Amino acid sequence: MAHGIEIIEKRFIQTTPLAFTYFENTEAEYFVFTSSTAVKIVLNAGIALQGKKIACTSGETKKVLLENHITVAIEADDAQSLADKLVQAQPRSAVFFCGNIHREELPETVKAAHIQVEEVIVYQTTLTPVLVHDFIDAILFFSPSAVDSFFINNTLSPSTVCFCIGPTTAHYLASKTKAPIHIASSPSQEKLIDQLITYYTHQVHVKE
Repeated sequence: MAHGIEIIEKRFIQTTPLAFTYFENTEAEYFVFTSSTAVKIVLNAGIALQGKKIACTSGETKKVLLENHITVAIEADDAQSLADKLVQAQPRSAVFFCGNIHREELPETVKAAHIQVEEVIVYQTTLTPVLVHDFIDAILFFSPSAVDSFFINNTLSPSTVCFCIGPTTAHYLASKTKAPIHIASSPSQEKLIDQLITYYTHQVHVKE
């Protein structure tokens, strides 16, 4: 219970680390991450990121890098914006560490600019659909994969308020529902919950 709001957590996806091959002598100019899960797996594999040029999404992904004393050269709030900034930097090559399910905007945009991109899949995302029996006023989505998993067994009332961790998830959710969608000010769990609290605090004040 936070600020009078009961939050029910249900896990709609599961991530599993995969064995992967990456040769550290690869001449990649940028190491690219759009997932904190990918960062943790790469670090656990013993791949040194200190001193590398890192491009990543902000929020949780950047947070994990900084916690491990890794400097970030390029950051953006979503994958498309990150791809645009990479294109502006004009590197010859980049390596993109990702899951088996990921949006194609980043690699496609970067490849279209004639930048060589190696995609290294370091984890598998599995949908774990759950039937939601509870009456809910709002729902928080943290990824497009979670959106897909939710809609396997559930529908959304147009009055249910949705909160998304970033523009990519929000855009994907908008293709599935007409329910109102709010986006966190930056892509992190803390900011998403702040957005939820701010919304309902404002609603209470309006009713008063």
